[in-house]
Amino acid sequence: ALVPMAISYELLPEDQSFYDELQGLPREPLRTIGLFRWALRGLRGELAPYGDAHIRFGSAWVMDTSSDLMALLGGVQSELVALTTISTLHMHALAEVLELPGASVVKAARADGIPL
Repeated sequence: ALVPMAISYELLPEDQSFYDELQGLPREPLRTIGLFRWALRGLRGELAPYGDAHIRFGSAWVMDTSSDLMALLGGVQSELVALTTISTLHMHALAEVLELPGASVVKAARADGIPL
């Protein structure tokens, strides 16, 4: 069986570098030493909070020799999208990219039935 699992985070340590890339700035090269420094800071409790993490599981999809693989994968993908958690923080980030007021984007998302 295949069980979809959606892991959603409010913030990621890489958020600033993603934002910088969207602004056209060059990407910093990845370095292993940077990962070790970050992990050490985490162990010391020196990292800023990154918000909540959400883990949601979907339904089990049973596969056998008669399974339509493309239909099964399409169903799993649709379920993963439905399981993904979106927060008001994400809506405010979208509003900034779209140059819209954050409150209006949150209101529109809720009006469309998006749970925040």
